[in-house]
Amino acid sequence: MGYLSDSLLVFVDCTRLSNRAREDLFMNSRDRLSGGDLRVSLEEELEDLIHNHKGLRELRDRRRQEETESSLAESKPLEEVLKSILKSSPSLTALFTIGSRLPSPHKMATVAADDKPFEGSAHPTYFRFRKLNYGDMLERNCPVNRRARLEFETDVDNDYFDRQEEPGQFDLELANGAGVNLNAAYSLNLYNGVASLNLSLPEGVNVGDKLSLYVSVNDDCLVEPYLNVAELTVAPEQDKAKGGNGRHRQAGNDKGDNAEKPLGIELPRIVRVKEDAWDTHGFNRFSACRIQQAESEVDQTKSVYDFYINIDNIYLQTDVKASREAPALLDARFIYGNVLIGLGLIRDWASRETAAADIIVESSQDEPEKESVEQRVDAVTTALAPFILPMISALGAMSLGDVSGGHVGDDE
Repeated sequence: MGYLSDSLLVFVDCTRLSNRAREDLFMNSRDRLSGGDLRVSLEEELEDLIHNHKGLRELRDRRRQEETESSLAESKPLEEVLKSILKSSPSLTALFTIGSRLPSPHKMATVAADDKPFEGSAHPTYFRFRKLNYGDMLERNCPVNRRARLEFETDVDNDYFDRQEEPGQFDLELANGAGVNLNAAYSLNLYNGVASLNLSLPEGVNVGDKLSLYVSVNDDCLVEPYLNVAELTVAPEQDKAKGGNGRHRQAGNDKGDNAEKPLGIELPRIVRVKEDAWDTHGFNRFSACRIQQAESEVDQTKSVYDFYINIDNIYLQTDVKASREAPALLDARFIYGNVLIGLGLIRDWASRETAAADIIVESSQDEPEKESVEQRVDAVTTALAPFILPMISALGAMSLGDVSGGHVGDDE
């Protein structure tokens, strides 16, 4: 949700937590959270809810489209040149596998002229598993270390379960093979006809266990509740993208061949930023490149980054004014240089996270916040901005005669 990171404010109501849970969650000063398992579980649940909320995803896509739409025509030739640069170098080819960006198979948040916005009913006339007829049982495998995600389709208003008057009631029961009810934490999001259920498997379940899930929806105006039944089979663990259980991964030395494996990337979306848009992107006259996390248009499970390049950078403009070369050429060199540096930093970041998979360190409440890859790219490209064009110009013009008499770095 990179495009919404500065626009979201989340309130968590902790009034129903037990006294013991509140003691585990809050420090004695009450102005900070502890670093225990409860905090980690809470943060993971919030991350999951925000990431999978359909309304937020639509808003994110709309904002991304609005911010980059005017620059798409300019960025396309940049992407093609960048692709040729990466493929022309054996070393870069070994580091990156380049994929073309395809048109997104999902609709953007804007509504087409012949589409109608969702209009919900005060009370549901149906509530069933998506793509199943009402009454059909859903069968689903769920890794033991993951949440079960189930989706229902309905025609009821978004506030059906939260409104003050005639709210709907959502009940969930989970039972093991012996018919014993199990305690399971879950959350439900209802948005524009889709109800997304995130269910955490209870402790003590084992791989191969079959769990029966009963979901009922009712209100005072329904003759009888809607009942949906699912059978969940506990599957083996799946690797998570991030470490959990109150721990985080610490960057360390590369192990094995992790650092040598090529990192698959899509061609990034490149946006030129002028001075009148500096405030929008947090730029100043020294800024060079900022990246913004987005969602892959080819594989929706992966994240990609949009690159915002400050073409009114003071060092770039100073070199343009003093050079006899075409300004467009210098702009392009500055853009490609920053994008290549950014891709290198992203790759290094990903390699370190992968290499550190087996290094687990317990979290501490006083531990400083870890620098993000976005912050790293911003800082490094700002520091290198004065050197990018001189390096490209001077090194590109260097000939063998300039280094005659020995290789650079030889001892005399």
